[in-house]
Parts: sequence; C-alpha cells; structure tokens
Amino acid sequence: MSRPVKIIILTIIIALIGAFDLFRLEFRAPHTTYFNEVFRYRFARYPAARSIFHLKDYGDDRADYLGSKYGSILIEVHKMAGGELSQQVMDDLAQKIKNATGKSTSYAVYEDLPYQAQVDDNTIATFFNSYARQNTAPNTAVVYLFVLSQEPDQPDLIGTTYQANGLVVFDSAIANFTANVPYTFSSYQLSTALHEFGHQLGLEHNDVPNCLMNAKAENAGTPRLSAADVVTDFCPLEVDQIRHMLY
Repeated sequence: MSRPVKIIILTIIIALIGAFDLFRLEFRAPHTTYFNEVFRYRFARYPAARSIFHLKDYGDDRADYLGSKYGSILIEVHKMAGGELSQQVMDDLAQKIKNATGKSTSYAVYEDLPYQAQVDDNTIATFFNSYARQNTAPNTAVVYLFVLSQEPDQPDLIGTTYQANGLVVFDSAIANFTANVPYTFSSYQLSTALHEFGHQLGLEHNDVPNCLMNAKAENAGTPRLSAADVVTDFCPLEVDQIRHMLY
C-alpha cells in the first residue's frame, strides 16, 4: 500500500472518529436543540444506532411504537403491593394508545414490587432492571408502566418517564393531589400514564389549555372538581404532531 493511500485511509478514520464523538456530544444536548429535533429520531429508528450512541432517553423508541417494524404494543405493568390500579384505567389506557398509534394494544399487570413509602431514582432504576421482563412476544413493542408511591425530593411529581420505554405513575402523589376529590383519582392515573407515553412518542410539553401534554400535568396544582373534566386524551394539536412524528 502506497504512502498516499495510507494517508487517505488514516484521514478517513480520523474523520469518522471525530464525527462519532461529535454526534455523541450533540445527542447529549437537550432534545430541543436543532440537531436533536432534526436528526435524533432518524438515528433512533435503528436499534443498532440506539446502542452505538446510547440513545435511551424519552422518545428514542418512538419508531417502535409508531413505525412499521412492530404490529402491536404490550403495556407491561409492575405495581407495588397494595397499589391501586383498576381494570377500567388499563382498558382505557390501552384503547387510547391504540387510537394514538394505530396498533393493537394489550396489557399485562404484575403486582410484584415490594412496597416502599418513597422511591428515588436509584430505586426506580433497580426496579426497572429487576422486574422488566425480556420481551419474547413476536411483532410486539413493549412499554413498561411502573406504579410506585412517591418521589422523596419531588413529592408533587405525579409521573415521569424512565429511559426510552418506561412510564412511572406515582400513586401516593396522585392520592395526595386528589385527596379532596377522590373520585378523580382514576382519571388522573390514566391522564398521567398517557401523558408520559406521549413523551415516549417524542412529544414535548406545551402550554395549551386542556391539552394532555400541558406542562402542568406532571405536577400537583389544583385538581379538577369533576372526573369528566380531567384531560385523559391527546388534544387535536397533539394528535396532529403524532401523525407527523416519523416524517
């Protein structure tokens, strides 16, 4: 191999390494940066790219839920002993996810988490790594829903995402939030879980009143006086955003 060819090959290798490091740096930036808004989901469509660039944040698995690779979705639920989660909430959640994604959606509920009055980030990570089952269902994308108690540092937080395929609903926080209107508890459970799934589809917060992704949905404020007034589905703006999410 001649010297000029060696120089060209070395230059290409150095350029590729530089590009790789630059991409990893850009992917660590907030989702709202131009690079992430334009390119992140294009890379995250491919499992190999997710692994290489460690794309495990909310929205990085959106192609699994909205793309053509999987024909159905499974909601795998893990809740603490004694936690409250009605079949009606799960039926409604599965139906609304089906409506949003166009994919058949089912669920499986396991009451297999030991009760803890408070759960921090490390506990959530431990639960997720220990209890999330390896998906063996063919043609099925899985989203994991963990029904926990309360976050010690943010007691008003009623829900959050975990990595790219996890949803967390804080039961005790919702119970405290709805203490004066307990008949809205189930509606807020549903609203919170679907709100977090919206993040996993790539939706960001908005400030539109009566939209599910309104930023106030995740933190206790003033509860609605009627269960019927709780926002439990995506508004037209959000439906349109989901429809264009992979384009």
